[in-house]
Amino acid sequence: MRWRVVLMLFVAAGLLAGAAAGIAWWRGVREARQIMKLREKLGAQTGEPAEHHWLGLRLADQGEQDESLAHLEIAAERDPSNLRFGNDLRLACIRFGRYDRDIAFFESLTEAHTDLPEPRLQLALAYVDKMPDHMMGIVGQGKLSKQSIGLLTRILESGGSRDNQVTWAALHALGMNHLYWPKALGHAPLSVHAFEKCIQHQKTSMGGPNPYFVLPYLGLGDALVKARRHEEARRVWTEAQTLLGRDERLVRRLSIVDDEGLTEFVDETRGLGIVVDTDLAVLWGRKP
Repeated sequence: MRWRVVLMLFVAAGLLAGAAAGIAWWRGVREARQIMKLREKLGAQTGEPAEHHWLGLRLADQGEQDESLAHLEIAAERDPSNLRFGNDLRLACIRFGRYDRDIAFFESLTEAHTDLPEPRLQLALAYVDKMPDHMMGIVGQGKLSKQSIGLLTRILESGGSRDNQVTWAALHALGMNHLYWPKALGHAPLSVHAFEKCIQHQKTSMGGPNPYFVLPYLGLGDALVKARRHEEARRVWTEAQTLLGRDERLVRRLSIVDDEGLTEFVDETRGLGIVVDTDLAVLWGRKP
């Protein structure tokens, strides 16, 4: 009797697995049809920005570099103030190693829309995206960083943006830009200033709390360590835990009790050649 029950369970499991596989197959077929229809519709450069965006992401998942980037560029070009469209284009360019194409596109978009802060923000981040390229050397990296800082400063000096998220992103990116430079070059105080303003902005203008609010606290503490202000850094991280709850990155930093060890940790995680996370999707739900 027991073997019959076992056999029935195996049969049921097989049916469930087959059903799941069938559902996955059908979803794949349905998506392939959607892609084909959109390719036909958008072949003449028609369609809404959101359609080009969707198709570009699907084609990127299939490894179709040039076609996916072309559709993502059309989406960003037709809706230049859309942070999501510009962000996903940058991420696709990072994925495919097309940094120069990314920079050239956003340089052109910024020139075409001098009144909009969003293309300028994406261009500033595109410069940062290329910085970990070791082939450039410190001189090339310094040039990219200076260009990025100039763009971010212009956004903030022009009153930031009507969108508080753009202002937050510009302040955070400015702090990150300065944070990754060696201590000897004196960027740490500038990083501290940018992160302090970012925290003040999110306290007064952003509502929340939001999960990504922890990021400038992490950055501020790390910048303070680079400025040899270790106890202030620990106070910043402790405040973040009190306000925002437990975060493993805060716990890790606070667990390092000696200043020398903390300096070594920050130098290893915040240095030239280390990839900087510029994904703005934290603003609309990605875990920071």
